Amino acid sequence: NAGPQSCAAPKQAEIGQSAPKSPKVCILFYTHLVFSSRRWYLQTDEIASIAESMAAQPNRIVVDNTKQELTIEWKDGHKSAYGLDGLRAACPCAECAGGHENMGGLPDPEVFTRPPRQKWTKIRLEAVGSYALRITWDDGHDAGIYSWERLRSICPCCRTV
Repeated sequence: NAGPQSCAAPKQAEIGQSAPKSPKVCILFYTHLVFSSRRWYLQTDEIASIAESMAAQPNRIVVDNTKQELTIEWKDGHKSAYGLDGLRAACPCAECAGGHENMGGLPDPEVFTRPPRQKWTKIRLEAVGSYALRITWDDGHDAGIYSWERLRSICPCCRTV
């Protein structure tokens, strides 16, 4: 069935809230809704985008100081393991990226294959709303906000050098 998918009128929902299992109900996010001819609908590419962003939600996050790894188990079952030194090198903040104009790009996949320059022992994790993770590193740096989408997109097992 090509074209827009009809959905019931939206109700206020929080990100990550699951919808009842019904073919006529969609998980709705106001930024993806279009109102036309007295119906709410989502474009099919927007549905795919929403499904993709829902996959980028963590179930579990573990830091292993012995292995020097941060592991994320995602809701879709995928498991990502990031070397701590690689994550520090991939910090998305303006200072580490070299200015605001350089923000948004993905780091070179090589950051996760290089030998670690430092052992990280005192990192602290903090949730930023329901969309990201802030890491405070041993060196005191805490300006990088790692969104779930960014973390999923830089997963070392999914990118090649």
